[in-house]
Amino acid sequence: RTWRLKAEQPPIPSVVRAMASALRTAIRVCGGVRQVTIGQRILRFDLTRIRGSRFSKPASLWKSFSTQTNPSEEAKDDEREPWMFIDERIKPKSRPVGDLVQQEWPAEEEAEREFVGEFMRSSKDFIQEQEKLKAVKPEFYAKIRHEEQMNKHESKRLRDEGKLPCLIYGRTKNHRYKPLPIALEERQILKQMKHHGPSFFVTIFRINIEGRKEGILVKPQQIQYHPVTRKFESLTFVRWSPGKKTRVILPVQVIGQRDCIGVKNGGAIIRPVKGVKCVYDGPGPLPRVFKLNVQSWGVGHKFYVKDLVMPEHTRLRRPEVAHTQVLVSIIK
Repeated sequence: RTWRLKAEQPPIPSVVRAMASALRTAIRVCGGVRQVTIGQRILRFDLTRIRGSRFSKPASLWKSFSTQTNPSEEAKDDEREPWMFIDERIKPKSRPVGDLVQQEWPAEEEAEREFVGEFMRSSKDFIQEQEKLKAVKPEFYAKIRHEEQMNKHESKRLRDEGKLPCLIYGRTKNHRYKPLPIALEERQILKQMKHHGPSFFVTIFRINIEGRKEGILVKPQQIQYHPVTRKFESLTFVRWSPGKKTRVILPVQVIGQRDCIGVKNGGAIIRPVKGVKCVYDGPGPLPRVFKLNVQSWGVGHKFYVKDLVMPEHTRLRRPEVAHTQVLVSIIK
């Protein structure tokens, strides 16, 4: 039989390896899966070769998917405060592989997908990938820049040392503070930007300052680049507290482009704006992104700002342009 999985975008290599491991287990259980379609990729398996491999032995099968764990030991919950962002890519925990192998293969298609999905989450490669996602917490570690360091020569010296001059300004819901100059390591910023992607500027971070017990909750506001080398010049943060009115620009993510009807008919997807200007005044965390599925859109289809479903505690900064501003359109 053939098992198909529709992917909105090409999966990362580690997930592909996890899927391959899951299908080897599926072949071991039911002996009937011959190929799987992942987006545009097709993974084929030769049953005669797999039956004679190490996956035919239960002991090797167990070691190939995950390390042996004691089911009675309860995993510790992730200690994160409510304002912190929990990565959407982190999937729920699954049962041990040994229990899944002994379970009967489901007959319904939806139950079959969930069953194979548990195999994927139980695989060793996928578990390691999830641990990497959990390891990146929204935190920075910084040092205060004193008044004698507030000049052009000291800023250049910081950049040569791999650090970046930053500034924290703004007020919380109940207090007003003076601007606070700090110095951050550039690798910390690059790591967080790579992890959060377009949602970096709508993520609440905690800045732990050397010599202070309590951290500062901030939102990245603006980053300046060198006009020639395009290297980081400086970064500004705005203080944040639960309930404070915060201006954000939520990015727009387009999914389903490969299967879009308009693209298949010779059209092209146009995105006039990259984000939507909103105001958020909730307890946190901030809304992350607007996802638009263009799979069923034809040529000439236009998606306006007024068609968005706004998250809770979020409103448009300029509602008067919602009926005229186009987010995504498909033209010939």
